[in-house]
Amino acid sequence: MPVKIQHFTYTSDDKKIVINDMTKISEPGQTEYSFQFKESMPSHMEPVSIEDMLSRSNEWENVTLSGKVVRVGDISMVGAKQLKLAETTFADSTETIVVDIWEQHIPMIENGKVYCITPVQVRSWAGKKKLFTTVRSVVTEIADDTLSKVFISKKDLKTIDCNEVTVKVSNIHSVQAVETFIHF
Repeated sequence: MPVKIQHFTYTSDDKKIVINDMTKISEPGQTEYSFQFKESMPSHMEPVSIEDMLSRSNEWENVTLSGKVVRVGDISMVGAKQLKLAETTFADSTETIVVDIWEQHIPMIENGKVYCITPVQVRSWAGKKKLFTTVRSVVTEIADDTLSKVFISKKDLKTIDCNEVTVKVSNIHSVQAVETFIHF
């Protein structure tokens, strides 16, 4: 895995990096390196239930999702780069979860079909966990009788969709905090 190193120096012969307590080592964003890096995925990365993802997965963790698409939202263009995004809802026999489907993966997703997507990344947005595809995500339609039979009523779907409200305000006096979701 590539690392980002800040606040360091080199030895006098420029052959070694010198770090100290001021050095910061972190994981770089996808736009912060230019070489082709491919993260190796563990071969044992089996799908877990959506209920387990919601209760046990940590933010930024990669997981494998197997579920039935119960809702595909409209495609919107977001960010300065105007990337395509479709907010979908997946379900399994335990729970439902919102999954942001990005760019090239959108045409692969159809309402009512069952898919395995690996990896998807866990995020927390507006206090709720959700998943999103990455450039490394692989979408595969699968045949699974149990998942095919999952049914979410229109009433329950409306409840799922009601987690976002737009409020218009005439004046903002101050901003207490800002949460960055994705850098474009």
